Amino acid sequence: ENKGGFKLKKSLLLVLLLVALLTGCKDVNNIEENEGSSTTEPNQMATTEAASDYVRTASTVKTDSKTGSIITYQQSFQLDTEITISIYDVKETESKTFDAIFDKIDYYEKMISKTIATSEVSQINEQAGIAPVAVSDEIIEMLDIAIGYAEASGGLFDVTIGPVIELWGIGTDHAAVPSETDLKANMAKVNYKNLEINRENKTVYLKE
Repeated sequence: ENKGGFKLKKSLLLVLLLVALLTGCKDVNNIEENEGSSTTEPNQMATTEAASDYVRTASTVKTDSKTGSIITYQQSFQLDTEITISIYDVKETESKTFDAIFDKIDYYEKMISKTIATSEVSQINEQAGIAPVAVSDEIIEMLDIAIGYAEASGGLFDVTIGPVIELWGIGTDHAAVPSETDLKANMAKVNYKNLEINRENKTVYLKE
């Protein structure tokens, strides 16, 4: 890859990590259909053959009135939220293109989601203060990027913000604005320097 493409890949990995850590939840049954569009298949959430474990719509196709482009889009419920991918082209985009996109999101979600107990991030959280966790090269790469931003910002950006974020109860039935006392108490647990990465053994240990 060229240098620009490598930077873009690394930035995308970081964004996906942060979304997985910080995102709220929506009810998949409340996803609305887009108005004024025609579909090649019924526009309803349905599991696809290529993605058997996440919910996704069939393609919706319409013409952009300004450019004349054919817009094909699909929706899925991943990363605890509604995702819409729209592709502009001179013709309808084949479903296999969306398969690749949504499957890649699914791949990273299973790796980094804090709401999936078997994910690597969940395991790091579960073993915080207890033991190092064996992780993939991609997790180490993402955390290296996150630590780089933390150092560059003097700690204003901190990927270990989880204890504070959870105080809001986002996506739960007890969501609320936390008290100043609770915020201060949990802020004491936030410190990217508590992340220990062993690149030789490919493990990550969160000390706090």
